[in-house]
Amino acid sequence: MKQPCSLVRPLDCKYEGTLPESGAYKIRVYMMRSAARRNEIAKYRLDMTIAGAADKSSSGAAQSGSPSKDEQACLQAVSTKTNNGDVVVLSTETSEANNVVVIGVGPQRAPWRCLVSKGVVAEVMSLTDEGAL
Repeated sequence: MKQPCSLVRPLDCKYEGTLPESGAYKIRVYMMRSAARRNEIAKYRLDMTIAGAADKSSSGAAQSGSPSKDEQACLQAVSTKTNNGDVVVLSTETSEANNVVVIGVGPQRAPWRCLVSKGVVAEVMSLTDEGAL
């Protein structure tokens, strides 16, 4: 991994590479304390690219072939709520508090959002625009 940025050559402060594994990562942008005390302004640019994905979903099911614990909990919760066993994981977004799993229901794959953490579902909600029905 590249060494920390130089204060002398700040334009050299960049990282390019492939992350070693999938998961949640934090990107921290900071200013030196002395500059912050002087109320200086620092310009920065952050460009990110995710390459090589088979589809636009970040679903564990899409990556590993079987649903994760959180995805399984959401599949069950949405199936129960909708009384429909035709459910699939459309996407998964991870965060520190809760994961968001979007489930498709029925042949039209009507989207439902599920908030879940460690296999415990906090909320299930339809994402269908009911005004368009």
